[in-house]
Amino acid sequence: MTAWHNITWVEVLKELNTDINKGLSTAQVEECRKKHGNNSLNSPKAEKLMWVILDEVKQVWSILILITIALLFVIKTFIPAVILIFYYIFHIAVTLSNAARENKKLQELNNLNKITTAVVRDGHITRIPCEELVKGDIVLLQSNEMVPADIRILECNNLKVKESSITGEKAIVDKFSARIEEEEIPISEMKNILFRASAIIEGDATGVVIAAGMETQIARIISYIYKENKSPNFINKYFKKTVNQFTLIITILALIFIIPSLIHANNLESSLKTLTLIIILCTPFSSSFMLNVVSAYVLSKLKKKGVILKNLSTVENLSKIDLLCIDKYGFFSDNEMLIEKMYIPNEIVEPYNMDLNEVDVVAINRLISIGVLCNDSVFTSNGITNYKDDPIEISLVKYGDKINIRKKQLEREQRRIFQIPFDSHRRIMTTVNKFENNYRANVKGAVDFLIDKCTQINKNGIEREITEEDKKLIKDTDITFSGKSLNVIALAYRNFSYEPSEKENIESNLVFSGLIAFSNPICDDTEENIKLLKMNNIKPVIITEENRVTAFYSCKKLNLIKSPNQILSGIEIDNTSEEEFNRVADKINIFSRISPFNKEKLCEFYRNQGRVFAMAIGKLIDFTSLMMADVGIGYGKSSIVKNYSDVYLEETSLGKIISIIESSKKIIINIKNILTYLFSCVVFQTSYFVIKKLFNFDIYLNFYEALFVNLVTVSIFSFLIIFNFEKVDNYYFQQEFNKSFLKEGFWKSFFTGIASSIICMAIFLAIYVIIHFFGISSNILNYYDFIGINLLCCIMFLKYVRIK
Repeated sequence: MTAWHNITWVEVLKELNTDINKGLSTAQVEECRKKHGNNSLNSPKAEKLMWVILDEVKQVWSILILITIALLFVIKTFIPAVILIFYYIFHIAVTLSNAARENKKLQELNNLNKITTAVVRDGHITRIPCEELVKGDIVLLQSNEMVPADIRILECNNLKVKESSITGEKAIVDKFSARIEEEEIPISEMKNILFRASAIIEGDATGVVIAAGMETQIARIISYIYKENKSPNFINKYFKKTVNQFTLIITILALIFIIPSLIHANNLESSLKTLTLIIILCTPFSSSFMLNVVSAYVLSKLKKKGVILKNLSTVENLSKIDLLCIDKYGFFSDNEMLIEKMYIPNEIVEPYNMDLNEVDVVAINRLISIGVLCNDSVFTSNGITNYKDDPIEISLVKYGDKINIRKKQLEREQRRIFQIPFDSHRRIMTTVNKFENNYRANVKGAVDFLIDKCTQINKNGIEREITEEDKKLIKDTDITFSGKSLNVIALAYRNFSYEPSEKENIESNLVFSGLIAFSNPICDDTEENIKLLKMNNIKPVIITEENRVTAFYSCKKLNLIKSPNQILSGIEIDNTSEEEFNRVADKINIFSRISPFNKEKLCEFYRNQGRVFAMAIGKLIDFTSLMMADVGIGYGKSSIVKNYSDVYLEETSLGKIISIIESSKKIIINIKNILTYLFSCVVFQTSYFVIKKLFNFDIYLNFYEALFVNLVTVSIFSFLIIFNFEKVDNYYFQQEFNKSFLKEGFWKSFFTGIASSIICMAIFLAIYVIIHFFGISSNILNYYDFIGINLLCCIMFLKYVRIK
């Protein structure tokens, strides 16, 4: 895949066989369309709201509600009918609201296909629908226009763009046409590329289409959102399916027992009333309402803890996780680096405990100055910030400030001319600064990469040719520091008597200045969190930017690793065959310095292995991995990551992740308990009613009381079950919905309900006998059914809410 940002626009035109002045010819357009397709975004079609309503109406419990309403009108009992109508309309309205929200998102995507754009073809400027654009088209853009495809800028004038729909960054971005040196960068840093769905706020530009249709960045995001859909609303669908099946079974059983008595009844109105009442008792009216309440309560409860869940179905996936792929930094260790050791040629220095009379202060100041100048940290009202969230750069600036090497003052004296950013292939970063009347390249990066670019070494203020013995000593020092779990960087410089060009090989013939080693303190609760992961049968897989040696010793301290063979680096993955990778990947606990592509490969492996895994992602460049994971855990500043994560953390915390995994298991247990409780109440009410009818006892329950029990009593107790979810014990075993749950839940509910109805009937008979034996007024029986059913519903609630 071509890195379009990394080559000059002249090379881009040559690669695409197009001309900035003439554009593509008609023949070339047709050829490109056949090869790459048109510029349409194929997003899923919006679901018609009428089909949403019909889907709800065809549910068994929904049909029974409609039948009940009709029967209530037939027997002229209007108020209960109106109550049910309002309840049903409310349910449909909530369902339509959710569907309309999803349709609105899809409509916004479809609107991207309807804009027009100015294009150069056959030497003429013409305006065409954006769907007709092809790769290689020359496009002219002005302010207040939408970018119609992914475009490499050729020329621009004061160009400012809003690309929040792609990068998630809300700020207005300045764009330019120059080549960017760094090969592997986040799309938010690709300042010479315009992405489809971005808005031109100011200025104008001429560019060439480098990706059209489903090859664009927005299409990539869309396709992963819908392709990697993790059973949206799974719990909702399964809940409805289970309720429908159970309701159908209970209704059929009830009617089998009750219909013969209805057939032989002399009064039609009385028979219809009995039929209506049995349907009300058989139908768990509150089930759908309760699911919405449970969802809202759980999501709001977790949000207060700084955890945002996509929907309730995420809980089901969280409860099944058996592998957690997560960064070491910020989760196992603190969000900071501290300078522990410094090495200047032939001398190791303790930075906070050095005798200024015994150390080479000039060499130390030079070392720190390089680190402060080759640095993207800035001072703001909130302190030191770094757009890359690089803790090493922040630590260098803090230490420099401590020894009076202040970044602001230093940059005024040595103005930055340009920089060559860090990338995962070079693993070094360079800035060129004006130094008095000369220029200096300040370089920092990985020791093994930087040392090979050094031809000289500064010893005692004198630049000398670096020897193999010097290199061996530097590498041995690096290994010694790494063996103490320290992160080590090398620093070097190069002087110029003229202003160097970005096209020069600046990162060569460097002068080695020294090493700086940083510690990354382990979080206080890390050991406890590791124990909790084991208790929950979750394998932690660590991703780290540390080298192999540092990663081994730091993770060995935490008992996360025993052998260096359990570590795999990005370079090793790149040079390992597919077969070999698949053979060893499951044995690896630590992945060192891996690229976004390596992460995608890892996700694919875990999926093929049948793992249920979560991956924590903080940067948009890893968006694909976020979507591929069974549970994508997002954190950091990107709003795209936040919006499309299954779980979003407002602050990095391993303990918080473990907490929500444990909570999800508790929630699943309680959702099962709610289902079982609902079904038990239905069986209890129905069987109690049937028993009384079979033995010719009067029914002392009217429609208002029956609706009160189903819509109020059962709903309140169901909510109290989920309200209690955090107190559940014995949740370490895997929790999930499965096909056997209906069978298990049915029999548990059936026997609980039957037992409750027998108890209720026995109490009724006891009261009945006492009344007739002592000649007490039988009016007391008029209230028994309502009180008795509510009382038994309360007793059953205590059974399901009990903490085990």
